[in-house]
Amino acid sequence: MKRLIYTALTGTLLLSSSQVGAQSYANPQSTVTSPGVVTVGDQDYRVVAADKYSQSSKSAGKQVSSSPANRASYAAQSGAGSSVKQSLAIGSPSSIDEIAQVSCNSCEPGISSSMQAKLSQACSSCGTPGGAYGCIHCDSYFYGVAEAIHVDRDNDDTHTISSRYGLSGFDMEMGTRVTIGRVPNCFRGWEGTFTGIINWNSAGGLEAPIFRIQSNLEPIAPVSAADISAFNDAFIQTTEYDARYWSAEINRTYVGWEVAKMLCGIRYIDFEEQYSVYSENDTEAGFIYSDIENKLIGLQVGMDLTYPLLRKTYVDFRGRAGIYANFMDLDLAVINNNEWAAGINDRTVEAAGQFELGIGLRYEVTPKFSLKCGTELWYLSGIGTAYDQLNNGIMGRNSVEGYEDLVNAVFTYGADIRF
Repeated sequence: MKRLIYTALTGTLLLSSSQVGAQSYANPQSTVTSPGVVTVGDQDYRVVAADKYSQSSKSAGKQVSSSPANRASYAAQSGAGSSVKQSLAIGSPSSIDEIAQVSCNSCEPGISSSMQAKLSQACSSCGTPGGAYGCIHCDSYFYGVAEAIHVDRDNDDTHTISSRYGLSGFDMEMGTRVTIGRVPNCFRGWEGTFTGIINWNSAGGLEAPIFRIQSNLEPIAPVSAADISAFNDAFIQTTEYDARYWSAEINRTYVGWEVAKMLCGIRYIDFEEQYSVYSENDTEAGFIYSDIENKLIGLQVGMDLTYPLLRKTYVDFRGRAGIYANFMDLDLAVINNNEWAAGINDRTVEAAGQFELGIGLRYEVTPKFSLKCGTELWYLSGIGTAYDQLNNGIMGRNSVEGYEDLVNAVFTYGADIRF
């Protein structure tokens, strides 16, 4: 990294990658824009005497001593100024490589000067004279992430009320995840995410005119075996299992050096299932319909981390965890020989939990556009499923049961854009 060097003998600003005795080597990339001002890259530097310098915009008359301690103090006090220019003090030959930075951009220019001074320490402060850290410019930006997600569910997807046949199982289904956010300064922002809609379907059936179909349903008083007779000695039976999942969230984000992002916010998760059975024997027909809704709302926290592998390739980590109130609503009906045999209509609120873990790769096509892919694991506990309302017998109760878990393996790919 090149250093800025002043020589008191000539009064000339020179740029050098090395210094030998009294010699300096000029940087061919530097240009003199006006007398006493030199431009290097996108930064302007003005050659002045250190003990006579005063800031014209806000601190007229305030002098900067040539001592490193006083320069650092003045630089910290000037961290909320609007100018991006930095002044370099002419020092003695023993301190010709020390730089006194006198102003930096503020992270949040719309707030008070006292708060700007505090924020500048975290995200837009000036480095100490001659130090490795200079002004960190805080540019407001929006960002958007669009991903295709393929979700494979692994819960009760083949279960039926008979041991003679099973369902086809849930396939890996496709959905989307869209995130839009804004960071108005170096470290704080907002983002919203929508995930879904993901629909699963599993179906099966059997025709058995000779070896008849028997059910696994267990009647529990006040329900008797006669109330579910249509589901035994059946010559045809069909079952269909449907499920749907989506979620929406809004989070407060805290960004650190573009490699870490912490978030906390509110999330809503909607998970619904329908389980239906049709059965027919020689004398009667029966129908079972179980419809359950899980509407979860609660608080979540999360973290996104980025680690560079190659020049434009990064490893991303994604984590989410939350606690929710699950508003469950169950409608279950058992119809036997066109008559009502049993049913449950119940609503309740239970506690639920959720976490999501993911890891992936991201390739930076341009500084503002990246492609990404990865795998994730979703876990949701404390929910009710449609099939499990039948698994413990018919009926013997009048309340919904919500102690099940939902596990999903997820594959994602998409793009990240900043503007």
